[in-house]
Amino acid sequence: MWLVFALLSALLWTGVSLYDRFSVKCVFTRPAQGLFISALFSGFGFLVFPFVEWSIPETDIAGMAVLAGLLMQFAQYSYFHALQDEEVGKVTAVGAAYPVAVGLAAIPLGKLLTAWQWSGVLLIVGSVVAMEGVRTRRVVRKSVAYLAGYVGGLSGSAILLSDILEVVNFWSAFGPYCLGLILGGLFPFALSRKERKSLLEAWPALQRALWQLGMVEVVNVAALGCEVYALSLGHPALVTAAASTEPAWVFLLANCLGQFPLFRGSIERVEKIYYKIFLVTLSAVGLGLLVWE
Repeated sequence: MWLVFALLSALLWTGVSLYDRFSVKCVFTRPAQGLFISALFSGFGFLVFPFVEWSIPETDIAGMAVLAGLLMQFAQYSYFHALQDEEVGKVTAVGAAYPVAVGLAAIPLGKLLTAWQWSGVLLIVGSVVAMEGVRTRRVVRKSVAYLAGYVGGLSGSAILLSDILEVVNFWSAFGPYCLGLILGGLFPFALSRKERKSLLEAWPALQRALWQLGMVEVVNVAALGCEVYALSLGHPALVTAAASTEPAWVFLLANCLGQFPLFRGSIERVEKIYYKIFLVTLSAVGLGLLVWE
């Protein structure tokens, strides 16, 4: 049963990733508008507090949670920029490798990796490097920097949240984290007049797409719920490996959708698809080894 929910989470996130690519190409006029939408929907997170048990955290814990939210929005900013030029499957594959950075960051704190975990790191890094070597004609070099920013933001946010949740419960950290998401989502528009102008010009189109963007957020939460439930049923390493097959599903579905006129210009057919799926499989095995204890 755990396998069903782990794969379901991967399939749901596949839909989210493909719609994100469609949004970057056909809905947003600038990638930062994705952050504004994220900030908008993050505000709804505060509606849950009357129904859950929470407490106001200490100032340092609250500050760490806000910073985690800011880092997540930095990851989102890099993610939307990377989606402009990279294949969506490659972006999700690189993003799925962020546990490597988390694991390596723990070494100076005295948490040494086992031989199995090191072999997992090598598999993941090797797969990502090999996939990055499969360049498409439309890719520009700066996308590598955006991919690095995406992984760095995800890793930093995950490390902070891991430390925070050892001290307070999830809902006590959720409020400041949402605040960080909101501030991070509004940050580019506070700094740049160009971003504010583009948002005002695009707002009528964004309003028409709000129901779709809202549904994507619901699917995102459903995917997270499926993975958490799968973790409660099965071994964390096996669940992580199964859930991290998302890039393979993205490659397969993108290859199918790219044949239809509706998606031309936003989702392209995938070059060397079987080679890339093989690399995703190696990376999934590596992630399973990395979290194996």
